[in-house]
Amino acid sequence: LSTDLQFVAAGESVTLSVAPERKWSEANDNHYQLTLKRRQYATKHEKQTGGDILPQVDFEDQVIVETKLNTSEFKLGEDGKLSRSFKLPEDGEYLLTLDEVSESGAFAVRTMKLYAYTPGGITNAPIVADNKIAVVIEKPSYHLGEKARLLVRLPFADAKALVTIEKKNVVSKEVMDVKGNTLIKEYTVDDT
Repeated sequence: LSTDLQFVAAGESVTLSVAPERKWSEANDNHYQLTLKRRQYATKHEKQTGGDILPQVDFEDQVIVETKLNTSEFKLGEDGKLSRSFKLPEDGEYLLTLDEVSESGAFAVRTMKLYAYTPGGITNAPIVADNKIAVVIEKPSYHLGEKARLLVRLPFADAKALVTIEKKNVVSKEVMDVKGNTLIKEYTVDDT
């Protein structure tokens, strides 16, 4: 399970590729289900012992696409991979899940996150209070001279970020204002 891009502008498409373990045939049709959901968080308040009310964050995901993997819904390439493009309609975080469907039920085979952003580079990605900074590269690899784009998701909103490029030492540094909880930064890939 892979995509050509990890993040795109809202309204643009990403192409999903699925490489089956063995050569795809019509006998494999409908054995897998693909679901694309836009992640949405909902805060609920629960009363604790002693009367304290604590916020509990939970997901209320919006299903964008739910389909079986088959040769009528997906393009079968010469390399044996199935592919299909999906549009990410709004900015935010998306969860792509591939489930294997069997007679005994369904279980998750693969999941991955995708992001869509607004023209200013801001995304409505859910704020996850996990104290982790996630760095997502737009595509898996780059050549010298290409522009590499990074999406950085913060566990909080509206902050300043110190962005550094390092090899053995700090090559460059920049302090940036972050609107929302994500920032997109573009760099030219060089040999430094």
